[in-house]
Amino acid sequence: MNPDRPVLIIFFGAAGNGPAEGMVACVRIQAVRQTARLALEGGFESVIIATDSPSAFAGLPPAVVVDVDPGGFEFHARLSEIVRRFGLRWPAVMGGGSLPLATAADVQTAIALGGDGVVVTNNFFSSDLTLWSPGSAVDQLLDVSRDNVLPRRLRDQGGLKVAVLPRSTSTHF
Repeated sequence: MNPDRPVLIIFFGAAGNGPAEGMVACVRIQAVRQTARLALEGGFESVIIATDSPSAFAGLPPAVVVDVDPGGFEFHARLSEIVRRFGLRWPAVMGGGSLPLATAADVQTAIALGGDGVVVTNNFFSSDLTLWSPGSAVDQLLDVSRDNVLPRRLRDQGGLKVAVLPRSTSTHF
């Protein structure tokens, strides 16, 4: 894995125990698997799936790393830890099942909009995808309990400029 190239981190957890939750989890797992492949096709160097369900992601390409959650999940701490441990200079993050209609062209556009000192998002006020550089900016942030606020915090607390993906069904569903 080249940490200087864009790397996508997908968070997948809390699949639940009931029958309805299990059905939703199956769909989300397939969405994560599809997104990982699409991310690689669109230009991400690799994908890290942070999960408490590692067996759900067996058999993906070698560029996909399954990183098992240690328990006691807290979004900001876990994200910072992954960025530091893998030395990611250009990370991106999304939740499992987000942007299921995204295309390789959407991924290419996000990467093209990015660069040093920039945060790219699909939705500035409720982000499903956030890509930024430098990765270390995440350590300057306070109060990041969910991925939805990440682009605002990276702008306001990390000093990054914002680029927003063009609005389309695939970047907002």
